[in-house]
Amino acid sequence: MFNGSNNSTDDLHCTDELARLILCPLIAGVALLGNVLAVLSIRVRDKFRIPTYAAISCLAVSDSLAVIFRLARALTCRICVLYYDTRTCLSGKHTLYDKFGAIASIPSFISIHSSFCHLVLFSVIRYIIVVHPMFAHRYLTSGKVLRYSGLAWIVTFVISSAYVYCCVQFYLENEWFIKRFGYIDLVSVFYLFLITLPPLLVLHVAKKKSIPSTLTEQVKKMNLMTVSISVITVVSLLPTIILATLLFPDVDPITEDQVETFMTVAQLTFFLGHMMHPVLYFWIHVVQKKRQNLRHHQTTHSDIHRESAIPMCGSSQYKTSLIIR
Repeated sequence: MFNGSNNSTDDLHCTDELARLILCPLIAGVALLGNVLAVLSIRVRDKFRIPTYAAISCLAVSDSLAVIFRLARALTCRICVLYYDTRTCLSGKHTLYDKFGAIASIPSFISIHSSFCHLVLFSVIRYIIVVHPMFAHRYLTSGKVLRYSGLAWIVTFVISSAYVYCCVQFYLENEWFIKRFGYIDLVSVFYLFLITLPPLLVLHVAKKKSIPSTLTEQVKKMNLMTVSISVITVVSLLPTIILATLLFPDVDPITEDQVETFMTVAQLTFFLGHMMHPVLYFWIHVVQKKRQNLRHHQTTHSDIHRESAIPMCGSSQYKTSLIIR
């Protein structure tokens, strides 16, 4: 009986190791490649002058940084677990690897914070374009989108400075922060959730109420893409919220195997969510390309039909048409 239990535990450890050391970096690499290709595609196709595509580029850049630094933090925590037990790494017995993990959390949190802020910014821009098209046509330019993106980064750094300060104090072995770092992690994760879900819901409801009755298929697809990205991002954050709640100091402790499993699931869902963003970008591009090809085909066909209907010079029909003119 005990041998069966040990075998199942070993299988779980093996699965966690494979997921973290192979699957997570693989998905993160695909997500990074997809976001970089999205930015390059927009640049090459000269779409950057369109505000929507400028906002997509800014979101893709912040997503790329979030993937890079989240993967770096995940690998750092993996090293911590390999050298020490999981509880030591997460409870704050300030080992050297714990301190590395705390420092690696700084760029990870800042980049994820910026990614979520850019998602809200993208949703606001889409709301203005759909609901107030005349205002957007007159005042919303790609240059202003870039300035708004810069402002989002400034706000991100200012607000994230509180979390940075906590991580630095943890690194310096401040006992007060070491004892309360579980609370700090939980508050920071819920903060990311709160700055994303309520604004996205408000914008979606407001857009549904004010949306014009006649929309082109391209605009409908773009709205669907915006909603899909928002839902995927919020859902990908849920396992991290569950993990932070389970590691909360006042909650009954969970086993190390459960901690590792939740950490693996949280990392996988995060990378999968950011991998889906460029998939949706290119899906919109394919839809737009098909519509352009169809429009071009219809225009060419109508031109040919119109030319065939023009009477030839010298014919009686041509002479009649001259008389009519």
